[in-house]
Amino acid sequence: MADEGSFSRAADRLDLRQSHVSRTIKMLEEQLGFQIFLRKQWTTISPTPAGTLLVEYARDAIKEHDETILQIRECEQ
Repeated sequence: MADEGSFSRAADRLDLRQSHVSRTIKMLEEQLGFQIFLRKQWTTISPTPAGTLLVEYARDAIKEHDETILQIRECEQ
């Protein structure tokens, strides 16, 4: 979402329907209690300051996960 700038482009990239992506983001925002993306127009979005921070933490977590799995696999060899 943050990279694509729109729900429809993100949905295409993920091979999902736009409505599914939009609903999922809305549910996540409700669970977290803050807005992740600003809906500027029907098709354009941008991360809020909280969303930007969340994206940074998520990317770090994914990177950490991938590095951990790689290290574990190297130990097993």
